[in-house]
Amino acid sequence: EEEEEKEKQRREIKVCTKKECRRLGSQKTIEFLEERAGKFDLRVTSVKCLSECGMGPNVELPCGTVLNGVKGEERCLKALARTLNEGEECDFVD
Repeated sequence: EEEEEKEKQRREIKVCTKKECRRLGSQKTIEFLEERAGKFDLRVTSVKCLSECGMGPNVELPCGTVLNGVKGEERCLKALARTLNEGEECDFVD
């Protein structure tokens, strides 16, 4: 029960896995982020849509900012860095 509460408190990165984002590579984005998230007390979850289809893979940071085209190591690391540096308050500038 204590572990479950800790999991709920973790900052969450959401990755769209609906058709278009999946076609653009969101599964690899999830895998990359999941491999690194535990080190930073983050959790990665898949969601069905972030309403920015065609610009994916789309990722929502804990602060609510949606990033487009998050695929490949560089973009994934930028998303993680922004989350870690800004916490709950972030403005992503590419």
